[in-house]
Amino acid sequence: MLFIGIENSPVVLGFTHVLAKVRVTLQGDQADKVTDVEIQSYTSCTHTNGTNIQGSNESWITMKECDYHGIGKCWEANVVPGHPITDFQVNGTEGKFNGDGITPLEAKINTITLTVKSVVPEDAKEITGDISDNSNYVVRGTRNEAINIIGGSPAICLENANINVSNGNAINIMGGNPTIHVQGDNSISTNNNGAGVYVAKNSNVTIMGHGRNDVMTAQAGGDAAGIGGCSNQQDCGTINISNVTVIARGSRLLYCSPGIGSTQTDQCGDITIDNATVHAYGTEMPNTCACPGIGAGLDISGSTGTVLPNVTGNNSEVHTHTHRGSSYADYIGLSYFLVRGGGQARATTDNTSVVYKYTGDGNTPDQ
Repeated sequence: MLFIGIENSPVVLGFTHVLAKVRVTLQGDQADKVTDVEIQSYTSCTHTNGTNIQGSNESWITMKECDYHGIGKCWEANVVPGHPITDFQVNGTEGKFNGDGITPLEAKINTITLTVKSVVPEDAKEITGDISDNSNYVVRGTRNEAINIIGGSPAICLENANINVSNGNAINIMGGNPTIHVQGDNSISTNNNGAGVYVAKNSNVTIMGHGRNDVMTAQAGGDAAGIGGCSNQQDCGTINISNVTVIARGSRLLYCSPGIGSTQTDQCGDITIDNATVHAYGTEMPNTCACPGIGAGLDISGSTGTVLPNVTGNNSEVHTHTHRGSSYADYIGLSYFLVRGGGQARATTDNTSVVYKYTGDGNTPDQ
């Protein structure tokens, strides 16, 4: 760029700062575990000679991780000034700033501090026996005993838990309506004769996180679903999955079971997936039978449940694996046995959801 001026006269350039910088600092016992911070604001703007700034395309802005002497680790982003910022995400967990949020000032560093701490209630206690109340409980680290819930509406908080039992259901919901709160990466599994999470008839379970970075993997053993039914028990109840990532794998010994749903000729209650990511893996017996990722299993004679579960997805991403494709076992629906085809799926999703359908355990969807 060439500037022409009068000799010995200064050239004045009329540049001014027209953007604002937002800086987020973190405190609390989980601050050192943060790997991603986002804020919601305009992602583009126009201006005329540094004035009349107009923002557009409001969406999530990924902030840049910084580390300054005297400040420490923080997260920064340049934004359009004057536009209130009320929403943020930390490691995928959404939240709102206090009050009216922050309204960035032009040409300023606008700083806000977030406290990041465990979401486990302070009164949460360890599990020492059967649960039948409405209290808060917490499981951290490794546990080799089943969690038995026989009544009430307890809150079971899993914080980077690894629950593995040698026999029977790992989380055994025989009664009541518990909520399983998921924080971090959690594994629920059994080696034999049980579901990862069993839900008895007339009970319901809500599995929820604080964002899709919170993960629960449920692995069955013997003839059972990852979440839902077990072959040696009756119909299973209602399953709600919300604001979390769930990976559910059925298991097979004598016959096939879905990742999420019922076994044998038993029935399953409604299955609702809301603002979540789900990976569900049905099982197969080569050249004999196969199960959907989500739905109904079958017994050793090849008979399935007569009533399919209602499966509803809202603002979610569902990956469902069967072993025979849509002409045999359903992706969501009924199982397949020999010359019997699958049934018609009873699944509904809104226009913010997507379902990926797979044959087998691979990562390439059929559709």
